[in-house]
Amino acid sequence: MPPLLALLRTRWLRVIALSTVVSALLAVYSLPAQAETPGIGISKPTATVSEGGTTDLFNVWLGTQPATSVTLSVVNSAATQLTASPLYLTFTDTNWNTAQTVTLTATNDTADDGDTTATITLSVLDGASDDAYDDIADATVAVSVTDNDTCGLTILESNGSTGVAETATTDTFTVALGAEPTNDVVVSELSGRGNVMRRIRDMGLDTELDDADARRIVQHVKDQEAKGFSYEGARASFDLVLRRALPNYEAPYELVDFMVIVENRRRSSFGTGWRKDGAEHPMLSEATVKVRIGDEVQHMAAEGDGPVGALDQALRKAIIGVYPAISAVRLTDYKVRVVNEGAGTGAVVRVVIESADDRDVWHTVGASQNILEASWLALTDSFEWWLFRNGIVQ
Repeated sequence: MPPLLALLRTRWLRVIALSTVVSALLAVYSLPAQAETPGIGISKPTATVSEGGTTDLFNVWLGTQPATSVTLSVVNSAATQLTASPLYLTFTDTNWNTAQTVTLTATNDTADDGDTTATITLSVLDGASDDAYDDIADATVAVSVTDNDTCGLTILESNGSTGVAETATTDTFTVALGAEPTNDVVVSELSGRGNVMRRIRDMGLDTELDDADARRIVQHVKDQEAKGFSYEGARASFDLVLRRALPNYEAPYELVDFMVIVENRRRSSFGTGWRKDGAEHPMLSEATVKVRIGDEVQHMAAEGDGPVGALDQALRKAIIGVYPAISAVRLTDYKVRVVNEGAGTGAVVRVVIESADDRDVWHTVGASQNILEASWLALTDSFEWWLFRNGIVQ
């Protein structure tokens, strides 16, 4: 072969080899070829973030070069759990294929609301975008959000320990919740199984109530506290909770029915109004109580200074024939508290009654949306506790 042809052939082969290498590099590193129809490109369909921890991101670009600008909105389906930034992405005819980044961050709240999922939707703002992009499909990214809050209690002891002495010294500790609750949380010193078993032993009931019974009692106390009861200031009612768990428990009496009437003495001799002849007549409270003692039903009525006083007197009249010593019990204080403020007339009220005799002072509790029912529960607990306390019933 002539030298000139040989030289040309060598150079031609080198050009072919270089062209092959360039083509291969372009296939690896070049952006995707322009599509025939507009669309939104995303770097990944899923993301994961955690509260107080990792963030995540994804990239967005357009599939075709627009004639005018295209604006995408970044819509977050769980704005309370997650933030996405920025909220808008704008592409032009020059940066349409340059990736823009959306950063995802979990909201580090204090509520134990569990792991959640969210969807980030990328949509074209029709009025501010190239008409060719008006009808394209949205692009979505599914996001998993991991919660870092856990329900529980944190106890902080002053000086790192807690101790008291009989010489009237006191000590304190602080109790806090581990996560923000969605409703009120009652923290009770009586709702622990150890405390329940301790009180069972103090009452001498440990031969009849075991650890399994204590667990059931703890659950019952928690259920009652959720209804508005609180036993810390009503130990007599708590003692009755334990006694009623006994397999051979029998109530000293059983309520059949009660009725309370409050009126302004509209009797024929007093006229038809609150006042007659310039004198104001007091309100009248009258209660009727029907209780069963053994096989007999006692049906009694009584008046009182108020509805609770009338209930007190009617109940005494109904049971005093069988339990004459009950006359020693005095109702010495009466307190009412609204448990769930803001519920209006449907709010639960808690009634605590203080009672006394010549030896003891004790407290009982009742809770209900009806203040008279709450008062009855506290009142009847007072009499029943006294009967057990003094060995009149076993």
